[in-house]
Amino acid sequence: MGTSSLCVLWLVLRSWCSPGRIDKMTMAHIHLDMIALDGLVQSRLDRIKQLESEIARLRVELDNISPTLDKYHSFHAPMRRLPPEVLLSVFRHIEPGPRPDKRATPWVLTEVCASWRELVMNTPTLWSTIRMDCRH
Repeated sequence: MGTSSLCVLWLVLRSWCSPGRIDKMTMAHIHLDMIALDGLVQSRLDRIKQLESEIARLRVELDNISPTLDKYHSFHAPMRRLPPEVLLSVFRHIEPGPRPDKRATPWVLTEVCASWRELVMNTPTLWSTIRMDCRH
C-alpha cells in the first residue's frame, strides 16, 4: 500500500466525502491497495494455519517421545542405585495405616515399580503384621 494512497484513504475516511467524489485514479489506487492487503492478510492466515498444523504434529511427536525419555531419566534415578538391603531397611520404617487399605504400606510399595514389587512381595517380614480396626 502506497503512502499517498493511505493518506488519501485517511482523509476520505475522516471526512464526509463519498467515494463518488474521489477521482477515478485515486479510487483505482485505493482498490489495488485493498486487494494487495487482502492478499497479504490471507497469506498470513494461511501461514498461521501451516504453523498451527506443524505445532500439532510436533506435539504428537513430543507425546510419543516423552515416555521413552522418562524411562531414561528413571534409569538414572538415585533410588535405583540403592541396594535392596537399604531399601528394605527404609521400607521397614514405614508405618502401615490403622486400617487395611490397598493404599497403605506394604501394598503401595508394590505399585511403584516391578523391582520394588518383587522385593516387597518376597520379604515376608513386611507382611508379618496384621492390622485390624476393631472399633466397630
